[in-house]
Amino acid sequence: MACAAAAVLPRIGEESGAFATRGTEVHAHLERVSRGMDPAESLARVDEEHREAAAAVDLDALAPELALSSEVSLAYNPTTDTARVLGQSTGRDYSSVTPDEVPMTLDLAGVAPDRVTAGDYKTGHVQVTAAADNWQMRGGALAMSRAFGRTVADVQLITIREGRRPWRDRATFDALDLAGFAAELRASMTRVARDRARYAAGEHVEPTEGPWCRYCPSVMACPAKTSAVRVALDIKDNLPITAADAGAAWEAVERGERVLKTIKSKLIALASHDPMM
Repeated sequence: MACAAAAVLPRIGEESGAFATRGTEVHAHLERVSRGMDPAESLARVDEEHREAAAAVDLDALAPELALSSEVSLAYNPTTDTARVLGQSTGRDYSSVTPDEVPMTLDLAGVAPDRVTAGDYKTGHVQVTAAADNWQMRGGALAMSRAFGRTVADVQLITIREGRRPWRDRATFDALDLAGFAAELRASMTRVARDRARYAAGEHVEPTEGPWCRYCPSVMACPAKTSAVRVALDIKDNLPITAADAGAAWEAVERGERVLKTIKSKLIALASHDPMM
């Protein structure tokens, strides 16, 4: 939604590593408990490296969320403004999703007579977009409302950190909000189709940098990032740096360092799956 290039660039190295694995293990533990498994039995199934983190989760404080359905997969069609349920605990199997649908899996989902609920657990330490503005929650609310014929959707992001009680960021969307999200997503999908055709024809699709770059799987293919590295490394050809250009040089180095750090984390993530010599 924020960067046109993200829809066309190759996806190289999805986010992984120790923190991502820990989050996956904690999510799986909460899913098992919500489906009725004894907490002790569920903890025994958690990878030993992450068992302490899972054990530290305050299950009593999460009782309202654990009563909801977990890991519900849906597919939303922006063109027709309709949605369908793919299943529960499918392991994110989206093989039945058509090209005109947007697939998603909600950590939490619920249906009441007058509304639906969508929620997501956050186990990381990076501040995410507020629930009211978060497109993961907007998309979940839209899909749930269309799949179950409700006009009101409650959403929440539940942050889980070791040593702290879970805290919730909530928002409620009414029929007008949902209609607005549907229109925006429909326009976005039209743009994506156009940009993909342009990219396939060899045209440049301009990237937009921002906090969303942190977890983008296209970082190592992004011209905005690779050009920053090239500029930073090219400073050696312009030595000595004078007082007149020191400020610009400093900015180039800072930007290059940030990009190199991001690329390094992607390489580590790749190596965790396919060791590199």
